[in-house]
Amino acid sequence: MVGAMPHSGEKIHYLSLALDARLAIKALRQKTSAGAVGPELRESVKAALDSLKAISRGGELYAQLGELEPYEHFEQMFTLQQVWASLKDSRLVEDLQDLFSENPSLEARAAALKFFAEVERRALHYYGDPSLSEQGG
Repeated sequence: MVGAMPHSGEKIHYLSLALDARLAIKALRQKTSAGAVGPELRESVKAALDSLKAISRGGELYAQLGELEPYEHFEQMFTLQQVWASLKDSRLVEDLQDLFSENPSLEARAAALKFFAEVERRALHYYGDPSLSEQGG
C-alpha cells in the first residue's frame, strides 16, 4: 500500500503551504477596525517573510538563521522561491514588512494578496503532481 501513494510526504507539505496561503488571503480580504493585521495573518506573513529572507541570503538555507523562523520543508521553501522569482517584485519583502505597521498601505496589501494567491496556486499545482516541481513547472 505504501507504493500506491508516491510522494505522499511531499504532497502534505504542498497542501500545508496552500492552506496557509488561503488563510492569509482570507485575512487580507477582511478589514480590521484599526487597519492592522490580525494574528492569523501575522503568523502567515512572518513565516513567508522569514522564508524569503532566508532564501535571499543564499548559501545553506538553514544555516545561521538566527531569529528567522522560515517554513521547515524543502517543498515549501522551493515553492516560495519560485513564486518570488516569477513575480519579479523587488519590493515584496518591504511590502510584507509593511503589513506589520499600524496602518499598512493598500499597495502592501495588494502585493501580499498577489503573492499569497500565487503561492496557493502553485502549491496546489504541485500537490496535484509533486513531480512537476522536479521539472520546474
